[in-house]
Amino acid sequence: MVVRPACVDLLAAINHALKDMHEDGTIRTILKRYGVWEPQQDHLVKTPGQD
Repeated sequence: MVVRPACVDLLAAINHALKDMHEDGTIRTILKRYGVWEPQQDHLVKTPGQD
């Protein structure tokens, strides 16, 4: 995704949304749905209760 350098608020909002999606597992769910998530990637996500 490309964001113009002048759009710092938009970039911050996108980064925040991606961080939230990573933390709650949404990205993993989407990637699994489309068959692009590999079992080797499981170590990249935080599971609930893991700190």
